[in-house]
Amino acid sequence: MISAIIFDSDDTILDFSRVACPVIQDVAGRMNLRVPEDDEINKLWGMPLGLFLQKLWDDVNVSEFKKLYYSLIEKQEFFEIKGSKETLHVLSRRYPLGVLTTKPEYLMYDNFKSAGFDLNVFKFLHGAEHSPHRKPDPKVFDNSLAILNILPENVLYVGDSMFDLEAALDAGINFVAVETGFYKKKDFIRKGLEPENIIESVKHLPLWLDKMT
Repeated sequence: MISAIIFDSDDTILDFSRVACPVIQDVAGRMNLRVPEDDEINKLWGMPLGLFLQKLWDDVNVSEFKKLYYSLIEKQEFFEIKGSKETLHVLSRRYPLGVLTTKPEYLMYDNFKSAGFDLNVFKFLHGAEHSPHRKPDPKVFDNSLAILNILPENVLYVGDSMFDLEAALDAGINFVAVETGFYKKKDFIRKGLEPENIIESVKHLPLWLDKMT
């Protein structure tokens, strides 16, 4: 029985990597680093930015890269994953909703406001500051579960990455994967997720919930 829903942010409800990937490449060029291909970047979204950068470059100056990246990403215009805003309004009438992401909280708010999200549909918005843990560590959900005061088995997490999948399942939380990020159905199935728990996008979530009840 699902009693609450938590969403990942980027590429789950916010169309993020399509905008952010070129910014990563831009900063790499400015810093005379090897410019990675789109897929090399996009498969890493979901991990903390420092680790993300170290996966791409062994010798990167993380502090310098972050400073320039954040200064540029704050100026970008963002949009919803198609159908997300309407879906959130529909679901908020039936469930408490939250967001759990690894990005800094101020950036999450800026991105959501740029995309025109109504933040009143959420019970909480948890960025990196809300936990010392990071996905795929299941402890990343501790504060969110405490606010919801609901058992993990009654909570659903919706995300687009393997980090989302691993964190949720290890925390005993139900998981639905969306295919609006880098990973697709075959990738999630290969990781052991049941096919019926994979949907094309978040706009299909109300129908999935109806089928599960």
